[in-house]
Parts: sequence; structure tokens; C-alpha cells
Amino acid sequence: MHRKAYLLDLHSFYIQSTKDIVLGTCHGMSCSHEFLEVVRSAFIEEGFTVSVDEKGLTGGYIVSKYGSWTNVEAIQIEQRYTTYIENRMFGEEEVTAKNDELFKETQIRLVRVFQKIKTLIL
Repeated sequence: MHRKAYLLDLHSFYIQSTKDIVLGTCHGMSCSHEFLEVVRSAFIEEGFTVSVDEKGLTGGYIVSKYGSWTNVEAIQIEQRYTTYIENRMFGEEEVTAKNDELFKETQIRLVRVFQKIKTLIL
């Protein structure tokens, strides 16, 4: 209908950044500046701290490949574990417990983020 596809590739991280969200755009090659700003501002409006293209979180194969296609806007969204599981140090990737209240609160915030993105791109 709009002759454009929007690809959001979601991941989690822990120690690579102190921000809540890191958006990967392959250094501006996988999406337009306008789309990046829509996504970035949606997260900021929900109280998340956000950075773009931090070392090691710049976007991988999926956003690089599909973001190079005509009419595709691709962003890798990395979310810090401590924003939705539990605010503690992770020594291993295995999660043995989670904070259900924090998880639910973050889930509600993320729904609002994606609703804002959808509203602004349509």
C-alpha cells in the first residue's frame, strides 16, 4: 500500500552500552534519517535512554542486507537486559529469575513505542 517495508530487528544486550536502547543503522546505511528519528523519538518519549550505532551494536547481517534494498527501512533495536528482566549484574547469559513487575511495565511501554512508530509511518 505504501510501497515501503519497515524492518525492526530486535535483540537484547547487557555490557556493550549503558543506554537502555541502542539503534543500529549500519552507520546510517540501512534506513533514512527520518525513519531513525521516528524510532528514536518514540523510545525517548517513553523514557528510554537511546543511542545510535554504538561499537558492536551497529546492525548486523539482517539490517545490512535488507536495509540496502530499495524501499526498505531497517533498524536493529538492542534493548538492555536490565530494562525488562532485573536490574542486576549478569555473569552469564542464563536468566534464573525475573522481576515480573518490571517486565510488565516495560512491555506496556514497548507497546506504546511501537504504536507511535506505526502511527508516524502510516
